[in-house]
Amino acid sequence: MFNSSVFKSNHILLALTAMLLMACDTTSSIPYKASTENVINMQSKIADGSKVGISSVTFAPGAQSSMLCRALGDLDVGAGKTVPDYIKSAFQEELFMAQRYDPNSKTQLTIEIQELSFSTISPAYWDIGLKMSPNNPNGYSVRVRHNFKTSFSAWGACKNAVAAFGGAVQSVIQEVVNHPNFTRLGDT
Repeated sequence: MFNSSVFKSNHILLALTAMLLMACDTTSSIPYKASTENVINMQSKIADGSKVGISSVTFAPGAQSSMLCRALGDLDVGAGKTVPDYIKSAFQEELFMAQRYDPNSKTQLTIEIQELSFSTISPAYWDIGLKMSPNNPNGYSVRVRHNFKTSFSAWGACKNAVAAFGGAVQSVIQEVVNHPNFTRLGDT
């Protein structure tokens, strides 16, 4: 004999379980921490007394990619900030720690995010491309691929992607600092 109340209860339980498993989650990052190596390189490559400011950091047209990670939901890689604000703060922190930051400097950098993408499938990575445009003729572009460990589970893989974003930003700043035109950015 067929018991319809048990059948309905099982379907309701199955539907609730499916909704719970498919619910989106947001993973959040940790605040940026300046790289000692980047700070030391900035100190050695920008002359004493020279300062740099950051006027803006924006996405290039069409460069803003989806931050949707698998079926888990959007990644919050900026510790509550937008990606451009996170990258601007990272540059400010590095330059400040190197004693080469002045928001009122004659040399103001405009930074354009030309590429921002990631993969949580092995080999997992962040790709970041930046165009550095000072208010002098010494602009240039850099690009970095920052690898990180992934996970089989969506939650673990997305958490690893968020955790790796700060390191990816450190890596792209290192590329900026190591570029030959970096030494020409500061006030003279």
